[in-house]
Amino acid sequence: MIYLARIEYDGTDFFGWQIQRDKRTIQGEIMKALKRITGISVKVVGASRTDRGVHARGQLASFHFPEEPKLGPEELKRAMNAILPHDIYIHEMKKVDTDFNARYRAKKKKYVYRILPEKRSPIRRRFLLELPFTPDLEILNESASYLKGTIDFSFLKIEEGKSPNVEFEKAMWYRVEDEYVFEVVANRFLYKLVRMLVGMMLKAAWKFKDAGAFKKFLDGEDEHIWVVPPRGLTLDEVYI
Repeated sequence: MIYLARIEYDGTDFFGWQIQRDKRTIQGEIMKALKRITGISVKVVGASRTDRGVHARGQLASFHFPEEPKLGPEELKRAMNAILPHDIYIHEMKKVDTDFNARYRAKKKKYVYRILPEKRSPIRRRFLLELPFTPDLEILNESASYLKGTIDFSFLKIEEGKSPNVEFEKAMWYRVEDEYVFEVVANRFLYKLVRMLVGMMLKAAWKFKDAGAFKKFLDGEDEHIWVVPPRGLTLDEVYI
């Protein structure tokens, strides 16, 4: 039996999604809650293995029960939310096909990165990057326009056996009140890729005042890569 859950979490105080020995992780907390409620070990598969400090609004995870669970999806959701830590919440849960796997069923993912130019916000600082400068939004969007179709990132250090290709569907910057927001949709993402893309677009807009500098990065011609902190990054949605 397999249940699918849509999960929100504040990643600030976690060592990422994936379970690690003696480390606080989202997957680990969910598995502990499942074991406490059901009395059995349940395999949990996330659609995206978010890194340390990265948040999620729309993470999907499949719960693979070795036997028929006594609680239905809605009952289990309520029971888990009652004991999960304050920084994890399950919004939805439903029964899915017995061959379902959240990681392999994910067709594309949407990430959002938020920045706050030339201001500070003690309340919001866990979820965005505070910048000491205001980047040119037009240059940021011109840079983002290069993120289309399939791009080969083999110039980066790619884990052996992993494909360097990423197929982009959407990449754009926009303003929401006093924040700048970068939204990107692709079939997959490499380790730290979104944070590199944001960092290099900011570098192009602020240091070089030219989107062509970002194009040079995509062509593998800039070895000095800016990587922004994880706190501004949120896994917004997973499409299955």
